[in-house]
Amino acid sequence: MTDADIVVWYTGSVHHIPRDEDDGVFDASPLHP
Repeated sequence: MTDADIVVWYTGSVHHIPRDEDDGVFDASPLHP
């Protein structure tokens, strides 16, 4: 997964997650490489 893919996925799918939880959002994603 490229940085661009992460940005698109993040802004499109998990925008409801509080900003203060950003550190764990990608690791918790099933789409994470």
